[in-house]
Amino acid sequence: MKQLLILLCLCTISVGFGQDERKESSQIQNSKTSTHIHIPGTKLSIIPPSGFKIATAFTGLEKGESALIQVYDLVGGNFYTNANKFTKERFEKSGVTVFDYQEMTINGYSGKYIHLQGNPDKKGISLVFGDETFTAMIMALYIDNSDNTAEQIKDALFSSVYEKDMPIDPFETAVFNLDDSNTKFKYAKSAANTFIYSINGSNELDTNRDSIMVVLPFPADPSMTAKSIAEQMIGSLRNNGLSEIKILSTSNDTLNNYSAYQIKMEGKLNGSPSKLLVQTVTHGENAVVFKGFLKEKSNAVIEDFEALIKTLRMK
Repeated sequence: MKQLLILLCLCTISVGFGQDERKESSQIQNSKTSTHIHIPGTKLSIIPPSGFKIATAFTGLEKGESALIQVYDLVGGNFYTNANKFTKERFEKSGVTVFDYQEMTINGYSGKYIHLQGNPDKKGISLVFGDETFTAMIMALYIDNSDNTAEQIKDALFSSVYEKDMPIDPFETAVFNLDDSNTKFKYAKSAANTFIYSINGSNELDTNRDSIMVVLPFPADPSMTAKSIAEQMIGSLRNNGLSEIKILSTSNDTLNNYSAYQIKMEGKLNGSPSKLLVQTVTHGENAVVFKGFLKEKSNAVIEDFEALIKTLRMK
């Protein structure tokens, strides 16, 4: 189930959103009530489906092994330049079955909803909404045991209340710790459960010029290895502009007693020459992926990436 959730995330997050038109078919208006619960690490509150509790291994809710709801809060992400690839046609082209697709507004924010199946015994439901200043993404997976489960999840997603002015701690639910006090790359910002580190923590980033480290934690299951996750990430990068890939080295080793796999490569990212380091780490039900994008000519930046990665401690 967790592996399917990762694939759903890659379809919605990694592709890079974009939208040219604002077609809306219905309006949903909610007010926060005593039955809403706040999702830690986000600005979102929802009324949880029966049996769901705050998750311990990711940001969202879970119901044992039968269902989960993961939340990504992309603060600063413009929904209107981020969502055109969240379409029924794109999901169907990826090989999944789409049962329902809707466009609507939620408390005045434009949104898109989809109910799909990409696995024989599991189904997914996803809601994406926002405005020019944020994008909220809610992705659910459940075992196909009853239509009632689907209706409960749909009702929960449509109960969403987003409080733009709510202060949040981006590391509140993080499953890892990094110590950047003695490294050149320092925490800069986070978005959609993704943490970005830049030289001296600069927020003024030009992704075509500046080297950055992207840290992505997510839930893992026993069928997933550090190597298989790394290969998924390379595939995702290839689908999003990485071409002419040349593998420079690979390493299948441990990192601070965690299972780890590293790939160093070079290629062209959206047409610009780039070197990349992908490091994956697994520990129990959690995985962390490091994606270092090297833009400077000096290979010393790779050493800076690795210095930060070596400080990893899983919670």
